[in-house]
Amino acid sequence: NPSSNVRISGAGAHQENPTVSIFNAVAQGLLACVNTDNPGVFVTCIENEYAALLEGARGERHEGEIRQLLERVREIGMERVYWRDETPALG
Repeated sequence: NPSSNVRISGAGAHQENPTVSIFNAVAQGLLACVNTDNPGVFVTCIENEYAALLEGARGERHEGEIRQLLERVREIGMERVYWRDETPALG
């Protein structure tokens, strides 16, 4: 939840966001995904959360590498958070 972590941590810029450290660790195999933390309170959407990570990782990595990591984070979320429906088919 990059947006809420910036606000809660008091980080002055996206580069200081504690979530960026977690995001960067995905390159070493950490399983992490991006979420929104109460979109109504933090006035955000998932696209804004990805944009915050993109901005925060600039300077540390090349744009292409950042985008690959963003895609990996998305894949992890789909694999680990959105489980397949295991309900047996009727009939």
